[in-house]
Amino acid sequence: MGRYWRCWAAFFSFVMKHSLVLVLATGLVLLAARATGQPVPLGRAASLLVITHVNVVDVVEGEVLPDRMVVVRDGCIESIGTHAPGGGAVLRLDGSGKYLMPGLWDTHVQAPPIAALEQELLAQLVKRGITSIRYYGVPAGRPALLATMRALEAGTQVGPRVVWASDEPGPAGPYPFHPGRLLDELTALAATGRTPTQVLQAATVDPAAAAGYRYTLGQVAPDFRADLLLLDANPLDDIRSLRQVRAVVLRGRVFDRAALEALKARGPAAAVLVKAKPAPGIRTR
Repeated sequence: MGRYWRCWAAFFSFVMKHSLVLVLATGLVLLAARATGQPVPLGRAASLLVITHVNVVDVVEGEVLPDRMVVVRDGCIESIGTHAPGGGAVLRLDGSGKYLMPGLWDTHVQAPPIAALEQELLAQLVKRGITSIRYYGVPAGRPALLATMRALEAGTQVGPRVVWASDEPGPAGPYPFHPGRLLDELTALAATGRTPTQVLQAATVDPAAAAGYRYTLGQVAPDFRADLLLLDANPLDDIRSLRQVRAVVLRGRVFDRAALEALKARGPAAAVLVKAKPAPGIRTR
């Protein structure tokens, strides 16, 4: 029980640290949602989730723990072992032959200038396994951004956890973002001679620690938030396995392959994302 409350205390610390003005009217959230037309799939809610017979990727030690039962309660990893609770209220996700790792961090995402584009961007990031981001260049006069963060934490909008640095300016010109850029950068980083473990750490445990969440995000371990990727292949063998996402677990919701495919871009905002070119350079943090 103590572990459970520690995990929830860490979660509320995250919300308070980066969402100081989340008391904005819910109407702003609803207006932003209507602007994009079709609703975004919100995944399957699960207060108690068991990922069965899965291979757990330890990004700290660079090893795989085979055939584990991962129990997630209210969005927090409760246990990793060989046994799991039963009952009809348990949502089970079959991990047989699959690999479970922490969700990815992208620490250099420019905040979109308009809410409609932001909704498309955040959904596309989740589809690619990115569960935490750091915003920079937050436009002045964007109260809807705070409403977006409220919607994300409430589970009424799909998107990663958001940390922002509003004092870092964004570049001039068209909005410069490609949703697959991080995966391209990690592949390029591996080509420089970094080991798969080092590459995974650069997109999981390292940025989590740098953002102040060393003990709550970035690992598959008890007491950590269950922001998780289920992959078809072992990323420690080939970093390109990060592109083979079978499911994403985020904020107590499960996005299986069908839900992820449904997170496809729509409308004019989607066209901006598709046409954008990847940003140059490789970041290791």
